[in-house]
Amino acid sequence: MLVAVVAFHVLVQIPAGLLGARLARNGNAWIRYATTLVIAGALTALTLHLLHAGTPSLWADFTARGALGLAAYVWLTPRRA
Repeated sequence: MLVAVVAFHVLVQIPAGLLGARLARNGNAWIRYATTLVIAGALTALTLHLLHAGTPSLWADFTARGALGLAAYVWLTPRRA
């Protein structure tokens, strides 16, 4: 389980947080969070598909688990205009 959590963090959460904060840098926190969640959902689907473990319930589980961590990341990321 620890390996799955670390792999998810490295493959999905970090890239989604960085890309979401970058793409929605001029938006408010809700826009950045929503953008980050969309990116995380897409990266989760891609990762699970590449690992041949792509079931909708597993995708939903990983996306929901990542949502709280991504919210903290977006909230802590400074907004630069």
